Amino acid sequence: KAAKLRPNNVDILYHLGRAYMLRSKEVYERMYVADPKSWRVHQVLAQSFADANRLEDAVKECQEAISLRPNEPGLHQQLADIFDQQNNLEMAAQEYRRELENDPRNASAMYRLAVVDIQRSKPGDAAELLTGILRRTPDSIEAHYQLGRAEAQLGDNDTAARNFAAVIAASPERVDPEMLQQSWYQLAQLYRRLHRLDESRAALDSFVRLKQ
Repeated sequence: KAAKLRPNNVDILYHLGRAYMLRSKEVYERMYVADPKSWRVHQVLAQSFADANRLEDAVKECQEAISLRPNEPGLHQQLADIFDQQNNLEMAAQEYRRELENDPRNASAMYRLAVVDIQRSKPGDAAELLTGILRRTPDSIEAHYQLGRAEAQLGDNDTAARNFAAVIAASPERVDPEMLQQSWYQLAQLYRRLHRLDESRAALDSFVRLKQ
C-alpha cells in the first residue's frame, strides 16, 4: 500500500523487494518439504545457482530436473541459457534445439539459438530461424538486428543494410541504445562495401554522435 502511495520512494521499494524475496524463500522451502525429490526443486536450485554464478552446480541441477521431466517445456532452454553463460556454445545450441523439439513455436528459444548460431559462424541457420520469427512478429527489433548480423556474415549486404535500417527506423524508446549504436556502425560498414560512400559517412557520423 505504501508503494502505491509513494511509487518512487527508494526506502519503500527496498523493503517491498526484501519482503518479496523472503516470501519467495518461504514458498520454496515449503515446496522442498512437500516433495524434496521433485523436478521443480532441482529447477529452482538450478536458477539459484545460476544467479549466484555457480554455473557448474546450476548445470548439474538442471540436468537432474531434465532427467525427471525430459519433455517439460522450458527446462532445456534453462539449461541452454546456463551453457550460454559458460560460453559453451555447442552445448547451448544442442539444448536450444531440444527445447524446440518439445515446443516448436517457442520464439524465445528460436531467437536465442539464432544468436548462438551467429556466434558459432553459422549465419545460414541463424537467418532461417530469424526469418521465421519475423514472419510471425514482423516488428521484432531484436530479430531485425540479429538478421542483419547474419546476412552481413553471409555477404548479403543489401538485405543486411535493410534490417539494420529497420532497427534505426523504429521508435527510439523501443530500441536498446547499444543496439542502435551498433546498427549505425554496421550500416556505415555495409554502405561502404556497397560503394554508397556519402551514406556511409552519414551513418558513421550518427554512430559517433550516439557514442559521445
